[in-house]
Amino acid sequence: MDKKNFIVLVLSTIVSLSSCACSQDSDSNPSNTDLNPSGLQQSNSDSAKDIDLENLSIKKGALVTADCKFEDYSYAIDILLSCGSEELGDALRLHTFKKHAHDHQKVFNDQLLTYSDGRLWFDAYYPPLCVKTNNDQQLGLSDQTQACSMFDLIEDDHKLIIQNRNSGLCAGLGGSSCESHRPTGGYECGGISHRYLPLVFGDCDNALRFTWKEQADVCTNEYPRNACFSF
Repeated sequence: MDKKNFIVLVLSTIVSLSSCACSQDSDSNPSNTDLNPSGLQQSNSDSAKDIDLENLSIKKGALVTADCKFEDYSYAIDILLSCGSEELGDALRLHTFKKHAHDHQKVFNDQLLTYSDGRLWFDAYYPPLCVKTNNDQQLGLSDQTQACSMFDLIEDDHKLIIQNRNSGLCAGLGGSSCESHRPTGGYECGGISHRYLPLVFGDCDNALRFTWKEQADVCTNEYPRNACFSF
C-alpha cells in the first residue's frame, strides 16, 4: 500500500470511530432539551441574583423619627384624629408616637403604614388609602392607586430618609424646628399632651431620618378602644 492510500485509510477509520461515538452520545441523551443541566441551574442562580429581594419585601409599622422628641416621645407619620374620627382630607403630619397599655402592643391605625412597591399605604382602612404628595409638598391620602406618589426609603446610618421618587425631595419639617410643636388637645399615659409637627417635603440636606416600629411603646393605665386598632 502506497503512502497516499494509507493516509486515506487512516482518515476513514477516524471518521468511522467518531460517528460511532456520536451515536452512543445520542442514545444516552434522548432529549436535546437537557443538553446542559448544570448550565440551566447556573442560569436560575444568575436570575435569582438579579432579583432585588429588598424591593419585594413589604414593610409594615409606624415610620418614626427621633430627630425631634417631646419629652420621651418620638414622632410618627400620622393622620389627623384617630379611632374612627379620622379627618382623611387633611394633610398628614408628625404626631407623638402613641403609647398604650394593651398587651397586643398594636400600632394605632392612624400611624400604621405599609410600604410596598414604592408606595405608602394606610391599609387598616377600607378602602386602603395611599399617600400622595400635594402641590404644597405636604402629604395627603387617596383611595386611587394611580394618585399615589412613589417613594424611596434611603438608608442613612441605619435609619431611613423618605424621598419622593419623582421630585427628589425628602421628608422634613418644611423650615420649622423641633421646638415648634403644638398641642392636639388630646392626652395619654398620665396626662402627657399629644403634640404634632408639620411634615413637608423639601431639601434632602434637611431630611428627617425614620425607623420602622412594628409595636407601640408601652405606658400604664392607657386602654384605647378597639376601634383604634386593626384586628
